Amino acid sequence: MHIEPFLLRTAPQAGESLSSWLVRISHRFTYRPYAFCLLLWRGVAVLTRDIDGQSNPAIWKCLAYVNGLSEDKAFATTVASMKDVIFENHVPNGKTKWLLRLGIFHRSRRHFGQQFCPNCLASDATPYYRLSWRFAYSIVCETHKCLLLDRCQACSHPIEFHRIDPDKQSIIHCFNCQTRLDRQPTVRAPALLIHLQEYLDSAIANRHVRFGVKVDYSSLDLFAIYSQLLRVVSTGSRSQQLRDVLSIRYGFDPAPFDFQSNAREFETLDMNNRARLAMMCAPLLLEWPDRFIDVCRRANFWMAWATKDRLHLPPEYMQVVTNHLSGHTAKRLRSRSSKSVIVGQIKLARRSVTDQKGQTSVVHPFNKLSYHQARSGFYTSSLSIKRSIEMIPSIEQRLPAGFHSVKQ
Repeated sequence: MHIEPFLLRTAPQAGESLSSWLVRISHRFTYRPYAFCLLLWRGVAVLTRDIDGQSNPAIWKCLAYVNGLSEDKAFATTVASMKDVIFENHVPNGKTKWLLRLGIFHRSRRHFGQQFCPNCLASDATPYYRLSWRFAYSIVCETHKCLLLDRCQACSHPIEFHRIDPDKQSIIHCFNCQTRLDRQPTVRAPALLIHLQEYLDSAIANRHVRFGVKVDYSSLDLFAIYSQLLRVVSTGSRSQQLRDVLSIRYGFDPAPFDFQSNAREFETLDMNNRARLAMMCAPLLLEWPDRFIDVCRRANFWMAWATKDRLHLPPEYMQVVTNHLSGHTAKRLRSRSSKSVIVGQIKLARRSVTDQKGQTSVVHPFNKLSYHQARSGFYTSSLSIKRSIEMIPSIEQRLPAGFHSVKQ
């Protein structure tokens, strides 16, 4: 069917998503979005798909034509426009990296893949949904410094503005309970998350980022490193040790994360869990690679766990892991501190503090403590003074020649 250009034309707003632009056009003609799509693309599944993620050229090219716009401006509303900026491969009908899942079932949305900022919707002359709100890395509104929301705060229902009847509500209303989304309360984001969000948004805008004075990474490299940091901190057999060290150093909550699928991907976490995980990874990324190396060594987190036997990892990430967290590096660090660790274990075994019940709390010297664990006094157990003294000779036997003389 031949379609003539519209007389009443609607251009996308700055940073608007394709789905938001399409719904606004249909509402301007007082059509329901589904009826409007049937007029333009009969026989094509549109709103029963994630049209932002799918980025179907038949849709955005048609909207560009009927609204008298360049194809480049229409293409900028799609997820595919972020290819080689934050992800390497765009998967139209699959899982594109960083794209939040909608959980589409016919016309409904089962997952919380559409985020929004109430303050932005309230301050917009023409309210619209940003493309950046569809990505998992977007946690903070850079304009209003508040955490984004991923559901209606009144009924906890996913955002489904594509189902709104233009005769009754607008896209700033919740489809389920008709509550105004632009009046919902927000929470001020922590300073660390604001700094991280500004850092990521700056990398996207400039297409590159600088670490220190010499290392210059593209935004694609940065997001690849960030993705791997999120993975090793949240999943894997030794991720808990990393979280424990980060908890002690920064006061983060080290509890495991509640993934909504067996894939255990960052994109499947809800807003609260994504914000907590991003907070943990923020120091590692903002002070890359020094902070990452330091935390991994303190947690005994070496190359095997940092790579998790994955075949395709960012070269910049692999270079840091190979140079600083390989088996040879671990062996060299252990041999360098082995004498001081053994002597420290003897001193800890002799040092005792009697509690109110008459028992003595000491550090168990036979735990295979790392250098940092021995210094920090991790893994304490309650032992008597007699048992502590009995353990000292067996530890002294492990000392090299010349170290057997330890003052009582």
